[in-house]
Amino acid sequence: MDSSNNNRIFSRLSSLTIGERICAACIPFAAIIEIFILAVGNCFEFRPRVSRNRYGFKDLTRLADGSRFTVNEVEALYELYKKLSNSIIKDGLIHKEELQLALFQTPHGENLFLDRLLHLGCTT
Repeated sequence: MDSSNNNRIFSRLSSLTIGERICAACIPFAAIIEIFILAVGNCFEFRPRVSRNRYGFKDLTRLADGSRFTVNEVEALYELYKKLSNSIIKDGLIHKEELQLALFQTPHGENLFLDRLLHLGCTT
């Protein structure tokens, strides 16, 4: 009789079913696992591959038609861009160090002008 009385008291104290109690007990463990997965996932940096664009004569002609430059000047500018963008890091993009090397012939160190210029460009 005591055990049935205890079961009634226990059932009055909690309105959750057994499945709900198990689920409530497992939620913190699921959160810990999720945090661990996110922390480990952020350790691996994903960088999409930069596609190397090769421009043909038609593309250079179209660029020249839309500007004051001739086709030869556009082609020369493109060649200079390729040379500058691959001077330090060969990824087809012009990085701060490459721009600094081209403008000031120093690849390292602080340059307040260039830092401010790049800061202004990144905030707009």
